[in-house]
Amino acid sequence: MREYKYKGGFMNKVLAKSNDAKVAANNTPVEPGQGEHMITFSVRFFTNGLAGKKGEVLPKNAWTSGNIQIDTNSAHGIKAGDPTMFHSLMEIPSVIEQIIIEKGVVLHLDRSMKKYIK
Repeated sequence: MREYKYKGGFMNKVLAKSNDAKVAANNTPVEPGQGEHMITFSVRFFTNGLAGKKGEVLPKNAWTSGNIQIDTNSAHGIKAGDPTMFHSLMEIPSVIEQIIIEKGVVLHLDRSMKKYIK
C-alpha cells in the first residue's frame, strides 16, 4: 500500500514543532489498549441562546458552529490539544484536516479512494 504525505512547507514546520509527530515518525508498531485502535475526534455544536431563557436548552437544536478536538490516544502518541472552532458545517472537513496535519497523523488511502489517484 502506498503512503502519501504532504511535502509542503506548512507540514514541515508543523512536523518540526509537534512532539506528537515525533512519535508518529518513529513508526514502530505497538499493542493498543482497549479502545485505542482508532483515532477519534469530538465534535461539539453550540446550543446557547436558543431556548430564550438563560441556563436552558432547546432539545435537539443547535447552532451550525462549534468546535472540534482530537481525542487523546496514548497508543498513537496523540495528546488532545485546544479545541478548534468552526463557524459553518462546510468548515468541518477542513478543520479535521488541519488537526490531522498539526498532530502529524499519516493517512493511508482506502481501496475506494485509489480511483482518485493515477
